[in-house]
Amino acid sequence: MRPRSCWWRIAVGWIWLLVVLELAVHTPLQQHWPLNLLNVLQPWWAIPLLPGLLVVWHTPRWRWTTLVLLAAWGIGYSPRWFPPTTGGAPSLRILTWNVWGRNTDAANLISIIEHEQPDIIALQEVDEQLRQPLVAALSATYPFYEVRLPTEPGLQPSDLALFSRYPYISAPIDCPYWRCYRRAVTMQLGNQALTFINVHIERSPQATLSISGLTIPLSLSTIREDTVIAELLRATQPEQSVIIVGDFNTTERQAGYTRLTTQFHDSWRESGVGMGFTWPDRWFLPELVRIDYVWHSAAWQSISAHTGSGASDHRYLMVALSQR
Repeated sequence: MRPRSCWWRIAVGWIWLLVVLELAVHTPLQQHWPLNLLNVLQPWWAIPLLPGLLVVWHTPRWRWTTLVLLAAWGIGYSPRWFPPTTGGAPSLRILTWNVWGRNTDAANLISIIEHEQPDIIALQEVDEQLRQPLVAALSATYPFYEVRLPTEPGLQPSDLALFSRYPYISAPIDCPYWRCYRRAVTMQLGNQALTFINVHIERSPQATLSISGLTIPLSLSTIREDTVIAELLRATQPEQSVIIVGDFNTTERQAGYTRLTTQFHDSWRESGVGMGFTWPDRWFLPELVRIDYVWHSAAWQSISAHTGSGASDHRYLMVALSQR
């Protein structure tokens, strides 16, 4: 087989595969974990189409099929690089970051926080080794703070830290972390009583098969994420002033994200530039998905949003909001 013929067949096969996958993820078949995983990674599907287009360019039928697929990707994702211009001066700057449970580099976290100058800092996966240096460095600027560790014996160190320039009290919808995976507080900002919720949804247990030390996934369950998001939506009132931040372990291609959009606004989609992927933040891997968010009710609008890198396996998300 001539090399050109081989590459042509590979390109055509990939084009067919994309067509079949795009149809399949809109059927009940997408509940099966291999297709569910491919659906999560859907934004990356189009990358092989670019070299594929060169290979099939001289075959009109496949050239136009490839162009249609690229156009569909462009229609779906190109607006991410041209967010609408929003007016208003920022009145609240929020930094949310899953800092990674094995992270001991408090100096890196502190330097980033000092550079970004947020008004509220919501951290996830904060362990005991970060508590003292963070409190020592930040408490003067953020006099209202807490680092919540688990109160139930036998559970791994949890997780949620909140540093704020504004005083706050527990909100009525607050509940123990290991049942609700959130910390909810109320703070007064001007004439608004803001409900601020820091979320870290632990990933659902996955069925696996271990063969000679190799772990093979047999499922891609989102039952915990979906349950926690559904309960969160029942507990909150979108017509009020509400901001929800954190690590949801849920991508835009999954049902939990769609449910959240029925009541709240995704700050990145309003004002972020690009795809905004936040995980995994590793030197040997590109960020593949976006699972960290700042959601807000209609009482707010997003003015700007950007991500940044530090000593964690997640990128942090920095958002500036304005009251409507």
